[in-house]
Amino acid sequence: MATGWSRRAAVLGGCAAVVAGFQNAPRLWDIWDDGFDFTPMNRLPGFRTIATSGVSSSGLSGLFAGIGDPNPSDQRDDRILRENLCDVLFHDGPGVSLAIFSDYYCPYCRILDRQVKNLEDEGLVTVRHHETPLFGPPSEWAARGAIAARAQGKGRAYFERMLGTPIRANPGFLRRVGEEIGLDVPLFLAEMTSANTDAVLRQSAGLQRIFGFIGTPSMVVGQTVLQGAISETNLRQLISIERDNAPQTPCG
Repeated sequence: MATGWSRRAAVLGGCAAVVAGFQNAPRLWDIWDDGFDFTPMNRLPGFRTIATSGVSSSGLSGLFAGIGDPNPSDQRDDRILRENLCDVLFHDGPGVSLAIFSDYYCPYCRILDRQVKNLEDEGLVTVRHHETPLFGPPSEWAARGAIAARAQGKGRAYFERMLGTPIRANPGFLRRVGEEIGLDVPLFLAEMTSANTDAVLRQSAGLQRIFGFIGTPSMVVGQTVLQGAISETNLRQLISIERDNAPQTPCG
């Protein structure tokens, strides 16, 4: 497993907890009756934000000063991601493309993840989940387990099992989870610490940098970039708008 959790991860987890305090109130995104006020993202042409976002990146950026600044390797990887942004951000499929960035131990993420899965079951969206472990080693283990379970086609079973437990993830617990959901457990454990899983996590971290996400939950719904909580009603409204405007989206 990667060893980047020391002091830097602890500070980042603490900052993320502060961000979560702002983001985890559904009322922040449950305030529109007549539509959304969209603002273009100048640094990402074709994408946009909602002007009344629940959390301001500029307002909280001081919390993250000097933490997670891209190194030359990150900058190179980010350039590659930008060149293939739609392919790495979304999955092809029916409905509106939706990318969600969440952490199993972010309280509101559990609510939003469930809403998104329900919308996917209804055929309204095609979801790509980007693991975003911000809260230390248990978050990273849970994220690695999710990636490894998907490699065996058991991502949904893993998701359901993890949402049903308050236990902090560790290798022993994840072994039991793998047994319960019918995984090839030795392969599952090996995949959690594989180079492929490391690469998937780096890719998600790069997407976070590109979109300027500073906490969880965060989403890209079609061409609209969101940070923080959103009510199911507003999310359905946004999906309807994105469906109607699909030909205009940067990812087609």
